[in-house]
Amino acid sequence: IPKSGLEAIWNHILYWNGGAFDGPVNFYLVTADGKASLLSAQRTVNVRNDYYIEGGSPETWNGFYKKAVILMSGPPVRAGEGSAVWANKDSSEDAAWSYFPGQRRVRQLPSPCCDTPNPGLSGLATFDEIANWFGRTVRYDWKIIGKKEVYLPYNENRLPHAPSNSALISGHIYNPEYRRYELHRVWEIEATLKPDQRHIYPKLKLYLDEDNWQAVVVERYDANGELWKVASLVMTAMPDVPMVGTNGYSAIYDIVAKETLIFGVSEVPYNMKIVDPKKLPESIFTPEALASRGVR
Repeated sequence: IPKSGLEAIWNHILYWNGGAFDGPVNFYLVTADGKASLLSAQRTVNVRNDYYIEGGSPETWNGFYKKAVILMSGPPVRAGEGSAVWANKDSSEDAAWSYFPGQRRVRQLPSPCCDTPNPGLSGLATFDEIANWFGRTVRYDWKIIGKKEVYLPYNENRLPHAPSNSALISGHIYNPEYRRYELHRVWEIEATLKPDQRHIYPKLKLYLDEDNWQAVVVERYDANGELWKVASLVMTAMPDVPMVGTNGYSAIYDIVAKETLIFGVSEVPYNMKIVDPKKLPESIFTPEALASRGVR
């Protein structure tokens, strides 16, 4: 039971989803007129959760609880690009690098956090919109509103099998035909921007699933206090693990632009797989490895 809103959000940031996982992921933008445009085809997504690897500790992982590397195969203009991200318990120590094949070099990103546009998403989402929340906690005051029952997208095992041309439609976070909802207990957390901080989202509401602490639904508000975006994870049952998790699927609906940013659609059902961390050694997450792997 969290004693504060800050503790609750860290329960989400450190939610369990295995020691490591990988798989292909596609990102789409669905515009108001229903057209789906491929933003990036990520042929490889490797994620290592050092926090949950057996024998690990804050001392052995030097504060870095998650490391990820992403390699792109499309669209053609982005083929060969790559990114590496290291997330630290002390968010000021977060680090990220990008590889650009045209320049044949790796560049470290100066500010891989908060409301900085994420280059992997063509700048259409911020860094802290990854997995519904992946930001620095210090910019907000976190408050527990309470625990209540709400209908959440849950056990959505049909959606990963849906072809992308059927799953992606305008005006919705995925096609309602493939969605499923359950009544679940959640912790409602409200984040309010501190007076001395800046962010394009001055207020957030996060609904954390009581069973696994993932922020299944997040509401983001604009400077006028109006609801701007609604984000939703796709929670699927994975009995082989066993767990209920996202398989890399999530989406953000922009109420103003009437556009949907889709994370994780793949023609391969259940594309993200939990794997043995030994298959993803720390050496593949370095900037040097990114340069050697991210080529056309």
